[in-house]
Amino acid sequence: MASPEKRLEELKARPAGQVVIAREGSWYRWIYVAKALGTIALVIGTVLAVLGILALPLGFLAAGTNPFELLFPMVKETNNEPTPWLVQAGGWAVFGGLGLSLAGYGLGGAAEVKIAGPDIVTAGEIVNAPTRLARPLVRALDAAEAIRGSAAVWEGWLTGVDVDAALWNLAQQFKAGVHLDGELRAVYDQVAGASAPDFREQIDAAEAAVLACTESLKAGTQRLVDIADRVGSFDRELSEPARRAELKERERSTRRAREQVAKLSAARTAVENIEPVLDNVVDVAAGQLDAYGELPKIEKI
Repeated sequence: MASPEKRLEELKARPAGQVVIAREGSWYRWIYVAKALGTIALVIGTVLAVLGILALPLGFLAAGTNPFELLFPMVKETNNEPTPWLVQAGGWAVFGGLGLSLAGYGLGGAAEVKIAGPDIVTAGEIVNAPTRLARPLVRALDAAEAIRGSAAVWEGWLTGVDVDAALWNLAQQFKAGVHLDGELRAVYDQVAGASAPDFREQIDAAEAAVLACTESLKAGTQRLVDIADRVGSFDRELSEPARRAELKERERSTRRAREQVAKLSAARTAVENIEPVLDNVVDVAAGQLDAYGELPKIEKI
């Protein structure tokens, strides 16, 4: 895995708004689709508006009449001549182009707002974050990529390992720590020229929280890195044919045992879920017979 410093340099070379980590289900890929569509709409709209602006004077010159009357023939009842098609096309192109440009600009702006949302971490956020928070996160990024690209995961040796969920958990700590650190720095600036004893308790608590968040992020990252190292060692074992065959046979035996245990559990559950119908029938019959037995007997004369 690359050093944190090298990884940070790579992130600096990326666009600041590029998504690096995203919460599962955040649909962050639609951000790029929205930006692309917005850019396309803006370009097409601008081109249409420019063409329309160029077409209008040509239409006016070709008609040789008042431009206002050509654009709005209804204001003069005696004007029964049709508006030249070039003028009409130019007018539609101008207004349509402006509308399309505004729609593209709005779509791109909405995508930019979404980039600053709480469900993603961008390259700019990591690069501009305090080093003590950025370094553990980029180490976690490398570890997560190593696990995702391992043969153990791709070939199904490791199942149910949601690396993205683990990475997002660390990203949440990162975002919370960066936000708290920023608020703490803002407080430092505000109380620099004031008497701060009244705020000392809150500042001390915030400093302790930032430190705890940083330590928690480092500890979580180290656990993920340790798993990545173990996965790498397992991959090296898989590269040995004899060892792979041994592990494959053990995996098959384990799967068969797991399937048999599942069948055993299903059979036990079937036995335990049998309804006590017999007990109910016997209890009902016994109750009725007991009731009859308590009736006084009629003696024969």
